[in-house]
Amino acid sequence: MRYRLTRLAQLTYIFFLLNIDFVYGGLNHFTEKDIYKEWIIEQKFDSEKNQVFCRASIKGYGTWFGQRIRLDRKGKLVYPSGISSKSPLRENDLKYVRKLLEKCRSSLLYIPEDIKAQ
Repeated sequence: MRYRLTRLAQLTYIFFLLNIDFVYGGLNHFTEKDIYKEWIIEQKFDSEKNQVFCRASIKGYGTWFGQRIRLDRKGKLVYPSGISSKSPLRENDLKYVRKLLEKCRSSLLYIPEDIKAQ
């Protein structure tokens, strides 16, 4: 036991020396959980509210969530200012992304569809 603790302390020290960021894993920060076509599904666990939050957006329209085409909490499509709402988004894709969001919100443990298939 003492050896394990010492080894853990050494590894932790090395991480700090090398300035390696620790992975948040969705704890109080959004973490990418899945990708479907151009859509990103992200999840976070809010430890203060003890609740899971999920969101979906399309890559490439901005560096932060508010600048992207996304789905709101009710599943409605939101276009940020400056982006045409006439962008061709297929209804079948939107339905599938809504299904992924529903699955994401149902549990802290989210297993992407492509991993399940393997």
